[in-house]
Amino acid sequence: MNDELRDARHTVFEQLRDTEYSPWLFEYTPAGEEDAKDAYLRKVAECDVFVWITKGETTTPVAAEVREALRAGKDVLAFRLPHPAPDSLTSELVSAVRKRHKTQDVADASELIRALEAALRDLASRKIRAAPPMGLTQTLDLLYRRSVARCYVRFMAAGLDEAKARELAEDPGIGAQPEVLAKISGVLIVCDQVGAGKSIAADRAHQAAINSAHGGGPVPVWIPARNVACGLESAVHAAGKHVGDPARLGAHIVVDGVDESEIDPWGLLDESRELATAWPKTTVIITSRPVAGLQGAPERVQLPPLADGEVLALAAMAGEAPFSVFGLAPALRDAVRRPLFALLLGGAGPGAGIAAPHELVALLVDRALARKPSEARTEQALIHLAVLSTERNGPVPIAEVPDAVIVVRTGLVQSDGQALTFGLAVVEHWFAARSLGTDVAIDDIAGDFPRLARWRYPLAVAVAVGSYDRITELLIPVAELAPATLAWLIDEAIASGLSDTVAPLPPTSKAGGQLRSAMSAFAKALGPLAPSATPADARCVLPPLGIVALGNELTTSWWEGQEAPASPVVDLSAAPDLPGWRHVRSGWNAGRPGWAWRYGLDCIRDLLAASLEQRALTTPPVLQKERDWALANALLERGIHGNEAIDAREVSAAVSRVCAAVPGEALIKVGPVGPTVWLSDLVALVQRTLALDATGVIVPPWPGPDGPRSGWI
Repeated sequence: MNDELRDARHTVFEQLRDTEYSPWLFEYTPAGEEDAKDAYLRKVAECDVFVWITKGETTTPVAAEVREALRAGKDVLAFRLPHPAPDSLTSELVSAVRKRHKTQDVADASELIRALEAALRDLASRKIRAAPPMGLTQTLDLLYRRSVARCYVRFMAAGLDEAKARELAEDPGIGAQPEVLAKISGVLIVCDQVGAGKSIAADRAHQAAINSAHGGGPVPVWIPARNVACGLESAVHAAGKHVGDPARLGAHIVVDGVDESEIDPWGLLDESRELATAWPKTTVIITSRPVAGLQGAPERVQLPPLADGEVLALAAMAGEAPFSVFGLAPALRDAVRRPLFALLLGGAGPGAGIAAPHELVALLVDRALARKPSEARTEQALIHLAVLSTERNGPVPIAEVPDAVIVVRTGLVQSDGQALTFGLAVVEHWFAARSLGTDVAIDDIAGDFPRLARWRYPLAVAVAVGSYDRITELLIPVAELAPATLAWLIDEAIASGLSDTVAPLPPTSKAGGQLRSAMSAFAKALGPLAPSATPADARCVLPPLGIVALGNELTTSWWEGQEAPASPVVDLSAAPDLPGWRHVRSGWNAGRPGWAWRYGLDCIRDLLAASLEQRALTTPPVLQKERDWALANALLERGIHGNEAIDAREVSAAVSRVCAAVPGEALIKVGPVGPTVWLSDLVALVQRTLALDATGVIVPPWPGPDGPRSGWI
């Protein structure tokens, strides 16, 4: 227990002893055979009300107790005493508690007592007034209606009229996928791009599981991924407690929208595999856009694209279908094979002149705004809601949205009476992207990794549909402050399919300036790797660029000669045939607004592949020291964690013995448990060790033990 809370806790304890409640403090647990941790958690499981008092610092045992209370579905009353800087664990727990309960800030112990007494009276009153619990059949019927309602909201958000949205939502065959329906045990990851029908398919499988539960099947559970912050098992118990015990009956679990949450995909996958193995007849279906940790998993499936006839049939349900898919603009042909864009296409109609997928989303938004008398006010209210939703990474309380009624009437937003959410994630990201650079400063986001993670999809939308200047304005700060995210943003903007139009490239001189600007940002982002992955030198300075842009034909080359041209951009069509233009890259380019960033990223991947093939990738100095230390220890068959310096002459002698036994360049296994390296890597190691100072020794790259006899601490 934290000493700073002792007085407040004991004051509350003494106050409650004189009431009808039976308070219990963890520090009053008597001695016994039971493990203390187990005793504490057992008391949490047995209690009726769990009271958590914090003052900014939370110990690990207390965190375990809070999580157990949330897992067990207890009524949690949380109070915060003043603290200037709560630790990260406290902040994380407060956020988890607030997803289900209201917390309260109190100034001191006396205010804490008054607040606690009021909270207990309110809790008792609500328990007395509460309706009797529903029976199993009623509970399952309610779960089914909620699943149908989620489908209805999605169809409404896609622009369908109320009658058609209800008809499609109530038809269990619409959006159902055989592979998802057939999964009756184990883990299935539905990982696909926006608009592919992931959530609808998962809801149809959830509806089938509800029907099965009427006959004694596994417990059906639907969980938004953002509600799994305290662990999957606890979230499943909380969501399925009114149906049955999932550990005994098994469970059919859907975790929807991992890409829209902050949970760890690797951790979620491990938990899912564990539950699916430990519990009987248990299935876990996870939906997400491609994210690290899920997209490469063996359980991943992608939903099949719609056939031409399916595209036309779905478009006809939403409005008027085109004559054929082949007659669509090239940029639309692939996109409309995803159900969302097929519906949007039908709603737009053949005469809308749509040329790119993002124009379908724009038309949906424009039509929703046109139904409101104050279009500008409605649009600003939707942007405000999108910002709040993105920052919270979840539903926004109605009280925080002054124009809640207005945004709900657009049909793009849904309300459950307490909070607001967008019916389609792509629409939320569309409006959030509109705020970047105005209401939300891109520099603030790029410099704050947790916020950048929440804003990554709105940023990708802005990159997909923006002009070159807009894209550069967004990506330069990301390159400088969060270079690891830069390539992902460019790839996601392409993968989203929102902007697949074709346009002529800018004139040669302008195209050259754009490509140099993008490649310079990449070089600065890569830092010490820049010479291996870009044309830049160790100072991240680029050589002159030779370029010819004609229509959609592009030819580029970076100067590699001795006497460089004075101009940073050279028109190759007018330049003499100099030997400095050694590596020429030519081909067709779509000429989209962000072409230079996409082209630059492709060039970097090609250069990196060549560097890896030639084993010429630069190793940063700090990593080189660790690599040399590990290699030297392996050569001498010493443990890597030893802390005694190594004589460079011993390393040289060991490498000489290896060279004598191997006639030419080859892969060498170093030592019994050492790495496999090329012979030239060993020669380079000797060269580096002989270049050491007069001591002639290799020292560990990390500090030694804290004392001569005590060993490591």
